[in-house]
Amino acid sequence: MSGDEQVDCDYCGCRTDKLELDHYGDGRSEQPELLQLLCHKCHTEKTTQRLHQVLLEEKHKVPFEKFKEEFDSVVNSTECTRICYEIEWATKASEILSERRTIKKMSPNKSVRCVRCDKELTGEYASLYCNNYCEKYASKVRYAKRKMVDGTDVINPDIANQLLTDVIFLYKGGYEKSKNTKNLKRDLTEQRKTI
Repeated sequence: MSGDEQVDCDYCGCRTDKLELDHYGDGRSEQPELLQLLCHKCHTEKTTQRLHQVLLEEKHKVPFEKFKEEFDSVVNSTECTRICYEIEWATKASEILSERRTIKKMSPNKSVRCVRCDKELTGEYASLYCNNYCEKYASKVRYAKRKMVDGTDVINPDIANQLLTDVIFLYKGGYEKSKNTKNLKRDLTEQRKTI
């Protein structure tokens, strides 16, 4: 949306051109009546609150504890099992991506592997990860490892809260967005402008 296409946040009523699409009700429905547009602040607060409630739901306790145990073991491991978990990943990432671009140029059909889960990557474009889940997971592992190296015994409560939210997000597959999200947001915005 451009600056002259501002719409009100459905929760706090602030007027902005940077609204985010939020699902409510069953949380996955793409029916317009179960979607709302929220400003970033309201969307973050709502998501954080909902994700923390997830921990209280009996059906999620065991799988989440298993997920968190695995995540913690990756963070606390003295051996770096995946190159993407290394703190100095940024430099290596650009080198690997450059190599992969060269490979794809020479042999477009040649596949490479996801640097986190080792899944085969096919397609014409060079990439490092098979999906957003792997990319965000690796990013959170590096963040936690950096905190340990820095000797940060007490993480700022806001950062701790964000970390927990992100870990729960990963567990819930929250980074796998619907391909229709952009279109849904556009349609809902258009609908609001005509009201």
